[in-house]
Amino acid sequence: MDVSKAVFVTDRGANVLAAMNDWKHISCSDHMLNTVLTTLFDNLDECPKIKALLSASKELVWYFKKSGLMQHLKSALKQEVSTRWNTMFYLLESVLSNFDEIHHILTARGEGYRMAALYKASLEVIVPFPEFIKQRHWSSRQQQSRHCTCRCRGFTSCSSTAHLTTPVMAKCRHCSVQHPIR
Repeated sequence: MDVSKAVFVTDRGANVLAAMNDWKHISCSDHMLNTVLTTLFDNLDECPKIKALLSASKELVWYFKKSGLMQHLKSALKQEVSTRWNTMFYLLESVLSNFDEIHHILTARGEGYRMAALYKASLEVIVPFPEFIKQRHWSSRQQQSRHCTCRCRGFTSCSSTAHLTTPVMAKCRHCSVQHPIR
């Protein structure tokens, strides 16, 4: 294989860009989207209601986990993990799916104030966002399908991974040999 024709898919970290200086590379759309969302979540000063919603949701999940109240919910609340993609959305989704139960538990305990910044209508607008992105993402990936150069059955479709950091290769489903894909 001619390595000079290899194209690498990478994140946009300074260390990666420096390492790939002599190689052709394409920025990974998943990494770019995650960077945009992380930047958005970290800079919500001009959207105080959203900032308060996110903060209150995190605090609520932390409180339910630490106080043992989680056992009273039908499904678990999810915490955000900064190194895991989309966990903020999973957190918000878990709060939304348990919203009425959370409200009931906290009101019965005289702690309804813990939900002061949580608005069900706001959660219902924000929570579907990842599904919208997934639908857009997969429809664009289907349009960019690749085929291997295997001659065993003409141009046979190969399964490939989403994040390739090596030359574009995939294992053919028919002959089980690694082939370059195009």
